[in-house]
Amino acid sequence: VWQDGDTTSVTIGAGQTEKVDVSSKDEVGTEGGAHNTNVATVVVDGGTLEILDGNRLLNNGLKNSLFNVKSGTVTIAGRTEGNTGTDHNAVASVDTDNILIEGGDITLGKKDQAGSYMLGWESFKMTGGKLTINDGAEIRVNNELEEGMVLAGGEVVLNGSAASEDKVARIYINDRDAHQDSALHLDGVKVTVAEGAFGEIAAPKIAMTAGSIDLAKKSTLNVASSADGFTMTGGSITIGEEATAKFGMDVKVAGGSITNKGGYFEANSLTLSNGGKFTSALNGETFGAAQINLQDGGILNLTELNSKLEGGALLVSGAGETPLTVILDGGEVRLNDSTYTGQYKIGEKSDVGIVNIRSGEYHASKIWFGAAESNALTVEQDADLHVALLDATNGTTTIKGDLYADKVQLGAAATEDAPAVQAA
Repeated sequence: VWQDGDTTSVTIGAGQTEKVDVSSKDEVGTEGGAHNTNVATVVVDGGTLEILDGNRLLNNGLKNSLFNVKSGTVTIAGRTEGNTGTDHNAVASVDTDNILIEGGDITLGKKDQAGSYMLGWESFKMTGGKLTINDGAEIRVNNELEEGMVLAGGEVVLNGSAASEDKVARIYINDRDAHQDSALHLDGVKVTVAEGAFGEIAAPKIAMTAGSIDLAKKSTLNVASSADGFTMTGGSITIGEEATAKFGMDVKVAGGSITNKGGYFEANSLTLSNGGKFTSALNGETFGAAQINLQDGGILNLTELNSKLEGGALLVSGAGETPLTVILDGGEVRLNDSTYTGQYKIGEKSDVGIVNIRSGEYHASKIWFGAAESNALTVEQDADLHVALLDATNGTTTIKGDLYADKVQLGAAATEDAPAVQAA
């Protein structure tokens, strides 16, 4: 057992087991609060480290302090007995200047004992190993540095048992005003939300360049950012069956892929460009975003057509008062990885759809509108639309660019079950 106030460096090698348990020392903070052990540098390299309930490896007051896991096993347990809150002064934790995880197997927190954490005040970097985050536990940084937290390798498993603060497992950067430049970099790590589990990722800025985020069956991941949204230039996100991925921000995919395999994706808006690919069905059970912006190099890959009218069509339609706007700006629409040139229906009787073709060349066999007055199609000056039949009976059609249509129809009003009757 390490002594409280010990400021020497400690290395835990193969065959060694060390426990942080200073429960005989004076308590810090509130009644039932954490007990502190001060060690400047801790390196786990093949051995076992256990930080027991309510004990804290606290060395952030020591200059350039470091907690480094190279290999071995680390367990950071729960809160002190009798403490039922989420007070960070009452839980097992690592609270240091710099955290570096290069390997090993780390378990943070345990079921029904909220609040355990690993905090790097200056840096938090992971290049290997496995880190499992349980109920109400989190990894976080409190700094103003652009590099913030860098997860470049290894695996982080989010394993919270509910969505509430005391149950969800979190990857977190403090978003106070002083920390608005701090970013979370997903640069090769594998983030897994365990089956049926709840996870959260929150940071002022989030950038994904490589690695993966995988949501297992019936899991839930909430992603929050207070500044620039979620930017993805590489890697993959996979949403499993009955899983839910909610991005409370704009999602920009300029490389890499998001694949929905029977779950639900939600964001304020979705922008695809530069090889970025989104694969999903587009219906109320699988997709929730107010806007899709399909820019040059972006791929919108449909797994099925969401309207069965006229033998199948891509329905562009929002829900109630919130329209769905699709901006076609040079990117490609596919159906099961083949270029889609079939039918488009824009909006319905009360649900509104808007299609704006800004640039590029697009082909369709037929385009028609639902009865809602706000349904609209616009072909901008730098765009070409090739369509066999444009039924412009309902909605608003504006052509500023080039329209190549075998037939344009302004006939009897359409119903919700069939397009307008074609005129001779």
